[in-house]
Amino acid sequence: MYRVFLLAIHIFFLPGFCVSGYGQVALSSVLADFQLIREGSDRYIDLEIISRSDKREFIFRIDAPNTYAVIYSNKTLENGEKEHIRIKFNPKIVGYFEHSLLLHVSSSDAPITIKTKGYVEQLPKELDPDCPSFANKNVIQESGFQLSVEVIDLQTKLPIPGAEVKLLSNGQAATELIVDENGLAKEMIPLGLYYFVFSAEGYMGEEFPSYVNNNNNYVLAELNQNAPKDTDTTIFKDEVTNVVESDSVSEIGIPILNSDNTTLTSDPPEFSTARFAPNNLVFCIDISASMKYTGKLDLLKVSMIELTSMLRQVDNVAIVTYASEADVLMETTSAADKDKILERIELLEANGFTAGIEGMRLAYSKAIEAFISNGNNQVIMVTDGGFNRGKGSSKRLARKYARKQIKMSVVGIKNTAFYERSMRDVARSGEGNFVGINTYQDARSALKTEIKNQSVLSPE
Repeated sequence: MYRVFLLAIHIFFLPGFCVSGYGQVALSSVLADFQLIREGSDRYIDLEIISRSDKREFIFRIDAPNTYAVIYSNKTLENGEKEHIRIKFNPKIVGYFEHSLLLHVSSSDAPITIKTKGYVEQLPKELDPDCPSFANKNVIQESGFQLSVEVIDLQTKLPIPGAEVKLLSNGQAATELIVDENGLAKEMIPLGLYYFVFSAEGYMGEEFPSYVNNNNNYVLAELNQNAPKDTDTTIFKDEVTNVVESDSVSEIGIPILNSDNTTLTSDPPEFSTARFAPNNLVFCIDISASMKYTGKLDLLKVSMIELTSMLRQVDNVAIVTYASEADVLMETTSAADKDKILERIELLEANGFTAGIEGMRLAYSKAIEAFISNGNNQVIMVTDGGFNRGKGSSKRLARKYARKQIKMSVVGIKNTAFYERSMRDVARSGEGNFVGINTYQDARSALKTEIKNQSVLSPE
């Protein structure tokens, strides 16, 4: 169980204006990303506006949906002086949002378009629709700040000395902390959206995303004692979930299975070409908005980075993404070029909605182009929910290409039981496995386990 104290969600921009071409008036940014909105979020963003004109310029108005409130520090713009526009979002529904606001100023006949976006995880219990006054809030904030983290026992409320805290950003550890005897740790970090991973000996781990800044600079985690440990390392044909280490795993912590699902007892630590066939892997990744703002994309990046470190020169990787439409992020690339693969993983960015069928078709076309005879040719569908958007049947498509020796496995990132059933059905149709990733530890092992299971060579 955890609590995050969200006192405000802000985006603040570094000095320098990136917008020009609107007469003599410039904005610090035309993108207002509200990031993750929860019950306690203030839900407002400040944009700087400046005039370079020798004469006075004026802000006339902003045209915006009725879910927004806007105030101005001053609607009169003097030469070289910075003013501020405060935009507050009042959500009505949960989920991803994206809007266009039109700013009208005296220096241009055409309005300036300000794009807003974000993800509403929780609606406020009491909705205050008005913007807070500039007189009551500091406008200028630094890009970095001191974060305070506290870890306590859920039952006793006592501190847990030595608890570890990882802050993941873009799939990698941005900061690692160890709390003191009072259960506290402090660190100067850049503001932004992080995925927090808490762990302590004798306690269940806890993980959650949080947007943090000067006003939301305190995070509390309450850990539960005596968590039951699942020591079952059996991996079935149609599922790979929550793998944990035991005496039967190899030196790198990955259980390797024969075709009859029994563990190989003498597997070397390396991913040997003598033991594992070459891989032609095509990732088909859901980059819809729900993947970004709930920490799921961070877990996926962790998993793909771990897998990349294991792959060999004989293995190939391609990456297809899908949200509102499908696209190729990376053409088929040898795993010898790990830097390129890692660079593309870092570029994964979530937005929009889900066009899963289109993504599947594109991924299969890439798998055919790079087909390896006597190799493991596999499409890996990654999503946190349903992906049957578009014309056609995902199961029928998976069966069609399974007959052409291209398997499909489905990776579910923190998905619900409702979606998991359909994911398992598609994986079975594609003669692959369902892989569940729900925690940081899952992310570090489950995908590597799946690729080893699919590419292991039968003993002579």
